[in-house]
Amino acid sequence: MVKPTNGGFRSVKIKSMKEPEVIAQIKKDYPSDQHHAAIEAHADTVRTDYVPDYFSTEALAEMREEYVNRSAEIANTEEQKKAAIAEFDKKLKPLKLENGTLLREIRQGYVENEKRVFDFKDFDQGMVFTYDETGRLLSSRRMNPQDRQTVIKTLSIDDGATGTNG
Repeated sequence: MVKPTNGGFRSVKIKSMKEPEVIAQIKKDYPSDQHHAAIEAHADTVRTDYVPDYFSTEALAEMREEYVNRSAEIANTEEQKKAAIAEFDKKLKPLKLENGTLLREIRQGYVENEKRVFDFKDFDQGMVFTYDETGRLLSSRRMNPQDRQTVIKTLSIDDGATGTNG
């Protein structure tokens, strides 16, 4: 972008200042379609600079109306964007959760399911062994003080015995 050579200027309408005599004379002596050529011929220097071109009242009114229409269109498009993003987020959330679960299971190498487990206490070793229903050892640990308390259990095996020696 080319900057103005005069270091920039304020955009003000120059009406109160008296125009140079030469300009007044050109406007008086030449028809309006020749003003450009006459002004260029009588100028001390000719250069390119940024100058304000003021809009008419009607043009400004049209521009304001266009601005309002575009602002409404922008607001409408922003609402559509929010709705679309919300819809995508709605679809993505369960996929991300499932993917996170899958990644955790891959890293761990197993999945935990709720099943019945069976603890066996070995008082000689001071250990508690936990097995699943197939007999697979799941874990072992040292006995806690609560594990050492013994409760007499009756082993009920129904073999037709009455419980008497006979």
